[in-house]
Amino acid sequence: NNHQQLAVTAHYSDGRVVDVTRQALYESNDQEVVAIDETALVRTQNMSGDAAIMVRYFDQVAVFRVTVPFSSRPPKYAFEERTIVD
Repeated sequence: NNHQQLAVTAHYSDGRVVDVTRQALYESNDQEVVAIDETALVRTQNMSGDAAIMVRYFDQVAVFRVTVPFSSRPPKYAFEERTIVD
């Protein structure tokens, strides 16, 4: 499984820019594709697909879109024999 660390910054009206990664809240809309923990570490699961990570800090909300193009373990296929060629 792959992983990626997110960083969240708050931009205040007085010009300050503060790293709020540890204070923000995170939620994945598809835990089978990607999961995220309280430290903002995103981990792909064993399934390909699209997911969205919602990030909340006070009244601000942002969405991080994730696309996992293929799973790390391809599914096993078993084909029935139907002809002599198979």
